[in-house]
Amino acid sequence: MPAMRDLSIDRVMTTPPVVVDAHAPLEAARALMAEHRFHHLPVVRAGRLVGILGAAELAGAAPGLVADAMQPDPVSVPIRARLREAAAILGAGSFHSLPVTAPGGAIVGVVTSTDLIRLLVDQLPTTAPDREPAAGATRRFADADELARAVLAAERRHVAGDDPEHLAAALLYLDAKARNLEAVLRAADLYLHSGQGEREHTALVRAVGRAKEAIRPDLQIGRA
Repeated sequence: MPAMRDLSIDRVMTTPPVVVDAHAPLEAARALMAEHRFHHLPVVRAGRLVGILGAAELAGAAPGLVADAMQPDPVSVPIRARLREAAAILGAGSFHSLPVTAPGGAIVGVVTSTDLIRLLVDQLPTTAPDREPAAGATRRFADADELARAVLAAERRHVAGDDPEHLAAALLYLDAKARNLEAVLRAADLYLHSGQGEREHTALVRAVGRAKEAIRPDLQIGRA
């Protein structure tokens, strides 16, 4: 199986795409967005992609046609594209929805930030770790207060230089790592359950950035 980033875009995209005709009234676009809980709709004319209509353009727009409010010449990817190309565009933060087109301009699918997150979750290992924690360790530190006391004690030992085997330093490192990962999980959960608004997307991007800097500064995300 190819690496995830080398998957063909048609393995990830949603198809058939929900689209709106450029000559349709804006009220029809509002109804489609509400029905499917979308924030963007690809706009077509004679089956070819000609624009993108977002909730921001619809907000407060006067009655009219979709063509009057859409953004023309939207960014898209060809169906022969690889996942890494779509991830690079979506990861830049300017777009949350990316139309996929066939030769000739016909739209055949849509890839969203949510699609990429779901794919990533599907790739996470589901098997048990190779080594189980020592007996009682998981149960003991299920208590958040007790764990906080252990981290504080480790910090004191580390500051005092009383850490010959670097166990205190390791605990402090793992605690910081866990906090950053928890922040990413909270932001991702908010993003996936809030309709993927701009504020939630920004919160997720920031949380991922903080976790990346704290855990793996060299980690490449959304790049080939």
